[in-house]
Amino acid sequence: MKFRLGVREYWRLDPEGTLMGSALEGYEASEGEYEPVQPVASSDPERWLRSRVLGLELRSQRQARATVLVFRDPRTGEETDGALEEAERRRRIAERDARAASQRANAAEERASAAQQEASTAKQQAIAAKQEAIAAKQAASVADERARSLEEQLRALTAGTTPSQRDR
Repeated sequence: MKFRLGVREYWRLDPEGTLMGSALEGYEASEGEYEPVQPVASSDPERWLRSRVLGLELRSQRQARATVLVFRDPRTGEETDGALEEAERRRRIAERDARAASQRANAAEERASAAQQEASTAKQQAIAAKQEAIAAKQAASVADERARSLEEQLRALTAGTTPSQRDR
């Protein structure tokens, strides 16, 4: 068969397994012709064929009186039978997990922001307390100086009086 329409590969599935040599056959374009896709070399007893276009491995599998395609990601080994319901279920689970992760990240960001605000408030309070302590120390120093001055004035006043005048 000639490669003319730009179809890089095509696949045939024999649901009953009676029309072809195997239930699944793949053909890929090579030098203007289609060549059969060779099975993937593996220790897996299943016969997998690799689609270069999809980047997946394929095999047929009999399920509930029907033959279906099973796809496997060779990087992860994850398999799916191609059923839309299963793919949709996995997509919904992935979306739910992504939303939950996003919510957890948002909550963590909010907690971090609140902690940052608390730290900023505590720092401002510490600065205010330090300023109050400095002001109190200055006020105490002024009070001490005033007390010394008053003591000196009192001594000067009492030094000029006689003992009998002080006893009255």
